[in-house]
Amino acid sequence: MMKKFFQYFGFNEIEQRGFIVFTGFILLVLSIPFIVKSLRSNDYTHYNIVYFESSPSAQGNYVQAEHSKNTSDVTKFDNNRAITYFFFDPNNLDRLSWSKLGFSDKQIDVIKNYEAKGGRFYTKKDVAKIYVISERDYARIESYIKIENKGNFKSANLNASTGNVNNYKTSIQKNIAININKADTTAWKSLVGIGSVLSKRIVKYREALGGFYAIDQLREVYGLTADTFDKIIEYLILDDYTIFNKLAVNHCTMHELARHPYINREQAQAIVNYRNQHGFFDNLENLSKIKSLDSDFLRKIELYLEY
Repeated sequence: MMKKFFQYFGFNEIEQRGFIVFTGFILLVLSIPFIVKSLRSNDYTHYNIVYFESSPSAQGNYVQAEHSKNTSDVTKFDNNRAITYFFFDPNNLDRLSWSKLGFSDKQIDVIKNYEAKGGRFYTKKDVAKIYVISERDYARIESYIKIENKGNFKSANLNASTGNVNNYKTSIQKNIAININKADTTAWKSLVGIGSVLSKRIVKYREALGGFYAIDQLREVYGLTADTFDKIIEYLILDDYTIFNKLAVNHCTMHELARHPYINREQAQAIVNYRNQHGFFDNLENLSKIKSLDSDFLRKIELYLEY
């Protein structure tokens, strides 16, 4: 049949071969999309996973694994990384579990260092304050964070402007809690083990910091023993960790920086020197380029800086 076709159009032998090669090439090109689709379909079937398109608002394309209805584990693939999601309490979570959640060894080292220093997560947002956990990472895991409540207590009736606690003399008996970012010296003295001197010291330290972002920061107050802290911790609340006095790191002098409890003179000088040589800081990553500033320092100071 092909021979008659070529004879009809008067093709010589060379032209016939050229036509056959050209036709084969066109057919191959046209079949590529079908071959790729077939391979992708077989690949998903082989691994028992279901492919779906992400919504425009989703961050990245994911492949969700089929999983039992009796478990909360969900495996997703983000930029070719297999990430397993499950409900978890971030306090003392083991390294393997953090790794399954998609965190690198470097990120896990910082988290574990925070815990080793006495750090603890009291709310979901405390997790977001770890500087190695980006906004995107936190958005991924937020709905899976389940922090166990520690103790049951009634919140005090706080005055919005002064933080005074009503009926503070009976706060211990009634288990009334105080807000550590608002309570005045009178409120602090209502707690067992806190006298006039220590209450003033706590308020003064809070002012020097610019506000508390974690309850464990109270351990840093000179004279507040571990025993006293353990006795009052269930009466302490932190429902507003917004820092009210931040350091303008691009404009503060060395002396102004060094007045902050977390920054010594050497660190302040290093920050100013680097700023003079390289220009203003845009974010914490710029500060991390200063070799004398370790990850522990950056974690503690992050929320107190503005750029």
